[in-house]
Amino acid sequence: MDCPAPLNLAAPARIPGQLVGMAVQGRPPIPMALSLQAAWDGRSRSWGWWRPLVKHYGKLIAASQDMQMRLDAFSQMSQAVRRSLESLEEDHRALVPDQLLSYMQMTINNMAQQCCPSARGMPKRMSLFSKLDLIKEFMFDKMETVRVITLLVEPRVCRS
Repeated sequence: MDCPAPLNLAAPARIPGQLVGMAVQGRPPIPMALSLQAAWDGRSRSWGWWRPLVKHYGKLIAASQDMQMRLDAFSQMSQAVRRSLESLEEDHRALVPDQLLSYMQMTINNMAQQCCPSARGMPKRMSLFSKLDLIKEFMFDKMETVRVITLLVEPRVCRS
């Protein structure tokens, strides 16, 4: 018994009498079965060997379409997660400068409190720039004190 010629299932051309499956997202339809002429073996005129093959091929097509739908759903879900992640990253980028600004304000407040004499204390409603001026004046005062002490402690060299 001769075997039928190999089947080219990916061929885009349709065979007369061919059953056609559903098209999946713009792809050409998948053939569900071969034509009667292609199934004919020419000798025994028996269809018994062909039915299980057609049934199996139909199951493969259904599984392929199911997997394609699952892949499309996964792709859409992946894109949604990516968009969500990008949104979170943008929110994080916007939040980091705010956190840095809050940290800097807290640091300026702490330094200004340390620069005020304890008897007087720092005014409650002092602006940020006033606090910075207070810190600057305190630092200049400390630098001047260090310079004067250094001049008093350093040995003097007489130049002739």
